[in-house]
Amino acid sequence: MRKQTNVTNVIVFDVDNTLIRGNLTFFFLKCLVREKFYFFRTCFILLIRGAILLFRQLPQMTNDVMLESGSGNIYHLDENICRTIKKFYQALFETLKTLDLLGKKLQKKAHSIFSHSFFRTHLYTQGFHKIKHHLRNKNTVVVLLSGSVQELLDPLFEKLCEQLDEENLAWKKRFFIQGTILEDNKVQPCVGSGKNRFLKTLLRREGYDHYTLQFIYSDNSFMADLPLLIEAKHGGALISKKNNLYQQLPKKLLASFTFLPEWNRSPLQP
Repeated sequence: MRKQTNVTNVIVFDVDNTLIRGNLTFFFLKCLVREKFYFFRTCFILLIRGAILLFRQLPQMTNDVMLESGSGNIYHLDENICRTIKKFYQALFETLKTLDLLGKKLQKKAHSIFSHSFFRTHLYTQGFHKIKHHLRNKNTVVVLLSGSVQELLDPLFEKLCEQLDEENLAWKKRFFIQGTILEDNKVQPCVGSGKNRFLKTLLRREGYDHYTLQFIYSDNSFMADLPLLIEAKHGGALISKKNNLYQQLPKKLLASFTFLPEWNRSPLQP
């Protein structure tokens, strides 16, 4: 742990659909379905449940809550999002436990699936360049926060660290990643206000007691990152299309958002 002498600026990046095209957890499940027959039934059912959750239930719930009473229901929306997604991750935990694929085994499996070639084709390099830009400021810490499972994020973090090593940015101890935790009696999704709690815990563990959350990069799927965006001093860049639900937000909060088109993918160097 380092000793802190001044206030640190913190920049947060979402991962799925922000730094990475698609969702790492879903991609992992699809690979298990394709890989071996005995994985098929268990993983396929969970994949379908997750798809229904992400593409039907959560969008509908977000729409209903936001239109019901607008910005006054932001925290009610967060509560519903966190509860709903936790059910999926509890099911995921039980599935991986049945397959004896937790902890180091899950980490090893993730490395075999998420090869460097995967990230060269799925990583949004504009996002990586933004990370480099912020790390050039030695008073800035960059944290990647993701709803995907922690072990699935390790290969991504290693790839990014390899690239940063080539940039001579003195980035170590200023670049971190945190995802959902799957352990016995401890399923903790890194979503919604859970990201705020994970961020606070991580920074304190690393010795950053005095910090200012400056800016967020996110696709803000289903408005799930609103708790982070509300806390950020200068709002965030939303890598998504602006939809009508944003008009339900307080004007001051909405004014702090910059809407960017989806970043293009271009290969990282091998």
